[in-house]
Amino acid sequence: MDYAASPGTPVKAVAGGVVVLSERLKVRGEAVVVAHGAGLCTGYWHLKERRVRPGERVKAGQVVGLLGSTGLSTGHLHLEVRLFGVPVDPRPFFSGLPFP
Repeated sequence: MDYAASPGTPVKAVAGGVVVLSERLKVRGEAVVVAHGAGLCTGYWHLKERRVRPGERVKAGQVVGLLGSTGLSTGHLHLEVRLFGVPVDPRPFFSGLPFP
């Protein structure tokens, strides 16, 4: 899912977990991936700045980075949910939550 917001807007973890990736990728730009357990991971792409490191535990709502336009982007946050490595529709996971 893509979310438009102003550059520099804080991007928060949608749930607690462990950061398994925090680096610059060619297509995804500044990227963060959080593993939440049970095979569920969230990815935050095209960040301006990353605020977490691999191995770090994060809480729901903790800032993982700032929105930007890095990689192949038009200036948005791309949020991805993967279940056992397979991309899935993130909407059911956020039903009823005040998100983004």
